[in-house]
Amino acid sequence: MSSKASSTSTTTESQREAAAVATTQLSELTRQQFARAAEMMASAFRAGQAMQQANLQMSERAALLHSQAAENARKATSPTELLQIQSTLLMYQWQELTRYSQDLLLASSRVVSQPTAAVGEQAKAANGAATSMGGLADAMSVAGPMVQAWQQMFTGSALDGAARH
Repeated sequence: MSSKASSTSTTTESQREAAAVATTQLSELTRQQFARAAEMMASAFRAGQAMQQANLQMSERAALLHSQAAENARKATSPTELLQIQSTLLMYQWQELTRYSQDLLLASSRVVSQPTAAVGEQAKAANGAATSMGGLADAMSVAGPMVQAWQQMFTGSALDGAARH
């Protein structure tokens, strides 16, 4: 009977040990899942912050651009000047749209490309100016000179037309 009692005791102990290991593993799994969820939320908030920063910068540039256009429109003395101001504003808005799209894509690509474990380095990058743009940003920056050349083509012809009249 004592062997039966000791085997029951051993079985009970092994069941307790298995239950303790299972509880430890479950708590470790729960902790890891929580950590991953918290990392994902931090990443989502960083993405939101990057998008909000791009929106803020675009809004500031647009406000300045439109206030300058309003000043120029008040000073205009001919319909040709007013047309030139409107066309310049339109071209600047096109440039701003391009720049805003680039900023959003750059912010999105940075958030997606950065691992969530590098939280400290991302905070440093967010606070400091970016010194090197990624391949996507370099490819997108090619559009800037083309838009400027296109704008000069139209503003140059508007200036020529104003000089003739």
